[in-house]
Amino acid sequence: MVWLWLQIAINSLRLTHALPDELLHSKFHPYVTVMRNDETRTRRSTRVQKDWTQAVAAPSTLTYNDSFDIEACPTDLLTFTLWDDNLLKDTKVAEAQVRMQDIDVARGGARELLLQPTER
Repeated sequence: MVWLWLQIAINSLRLTHALPDELLHSKFHPYVTVMRNDETRTRRSTRVQKDWTQAVAAPSTLTYNDSFDIEACPTDLLTFTLWDDNLLKDTKVAEAQVRMQDIDVARGGARELLLQPTER
């Protein structure tokens, strides 16, 4: 099995739909996690640069400009999840999945992901 060390850079996230009602009246502290094959031990996370102290309207852009390394093989499935870091519990807002075989690693693999809102 061939393993690859990938550097994943999350530059920004664009919100195209309004946030769920439970996030509208509180501070929004978004972060993103990336998991390989749903294994929590490979979970990596990055925090947004700006603290959203009021309701976030759509469309909005969350700026990250952060990167981290993750080990994966060509058959892996990566799950990108947007969360709200709440004092009581974290709320999953949206997620997208990408198969490693669909990423052109040799060309940098830059792509735009469409994160789908998650059901609560």
